[in-house]
Amino acid sequence: MSTHDEHGSGRAHDDHEACAAADGARCANCRAGRMLTARRVSAAMDEVLGSLPLLERPAAVTANAVARITQIGVYAAPSRPGEPIHWAEGRTTLRLHADAVVAAFLTEPAGQGDGPPALRLVGPGDAPAHQCHALLDADRLALDGLARAPEEEGAPRTAVVPPLPVPVDDGSDQLGRIDALLTRPRAPYVPHRHIDPDVLPALFEHACAVGLALGAAVLSGCAFHGTQGDLHSVARMEGITTVTMTDATVELDLAAVSSCLLVRSHAAHGPTSALELYDGEHRCVAMISQFGLVDAGVHAAWEELTESLPDVA
Repeated sequence: MSTHDEHGSGRAHDDHEACAAADGARCANCRAGRMLTARRVSAAMDEVLGSLPLLERPAAVTANAVARITQIGVYAAPSRPGEPIHWAEGRTTLRLHADAVVAAFLTEPAGQGDGPPALRLVGPGDAPAHQCHALLDADRLALDGLARAPEEEGAPRTAVVPPLPVPVDDGSDQLGRIDALLTRPRAPYVPHRHIDPDVLPALFEHACAVGLALGAAVLSGCAFHGTQGDLHSVARMEGITTVTMTDATVELDLAAVSSCLLVRSHAAHGPTSALELYDGEHRCVAMISQFGLVDAGVHAAWEELTESLPDVA
């Protein structure tokens, strides 16, 4: 077991969460935060993923330097690239490129009452991939069991990351596009329009006002975490746009979005538009679309809305 600090305020600490999941020195920013203890999870990744839907009331968090999604609710069965994806109302949808997860840790605040323990998955470059916070005592015991699972003799303390696989699908359907974004450093080119990201708050506000359900997802290294539901509120403060949905909260730092592409791919109701948000490293960090089997009227309204969006001047 090792003890580390975590910078505790806002989304800025996401760049340093790996400090709580590392056996080495702490960074200066994390030294200013609260103390965490970290234990490496020795259970196999299949066991880790299989345990998530068994949790009764976890808080799931996926974040990067631009976007964060926080969702409280039961996990649907997590999926991997190439598998069907599970969309269910009220459930957390997680798609994980599990072969690229280099480590998993169980972190706990050093002081009592400082917060719940969390399962943290770490991706390439020690970047945080996904977090699962245990809010109930029963869930805390379940996560603790993963950390106590016997480790295979001679198993490396840090997994070797294999080369990212090349999906068979070229991204012409929605699921293939998601997998391409998740597993490739640069997704395949598809026809697209460049949309001004500054129009997104107005898009969210319009959807909220007319009752148009949306799908929103955040990508973080090797994880795709999405939700589909109604919008309840949209707020803008200190440069962050916060969208509260039925089962989740999505935060976007639109000033950090380098480009917003409108692409179309085949989904349940035929060609479906998606807004892909990219950071300064040309990585897709968030997606806004329609996920799963939505009402045909919702799909038609979404397509009409995206068609009206202005291109970048």
